Amino acid sequence: MSLTDREWDDLKALLDKAVSKFLGFSEPSLVTAALKCIDNGYDERKTIGILLLMLALFFIICSIMFVMPDFTFEIPFLLTCYKGILNLHL
Repeated sequence: MSLTDREWDDLKALLDKAVSKFLGFSEPSLVTAALKCIDNGYDERKTIGILLLMLALFFIICSIMFVMPDFTFEIPFLLTCYKGILNLHL
């Protein structure tokens, strides 16, 4: 199933609102991942697995930055892993 541009834009707006409501802030990479899962026809279970993994890594990175600010030299590596999930799973 491939989404049209209009469907993509409509779903993106809805998902952005849902993510913002759930997290309390906007997270474009999570919205994009959800859209790619829908566009690729992934089932609910696979989509949930991908999004949970992304959220877990995101919160691990935030926790490291908050608890150990001197540990920031590892942040670029963790961000690369976080961004790579889209390519690995989608």
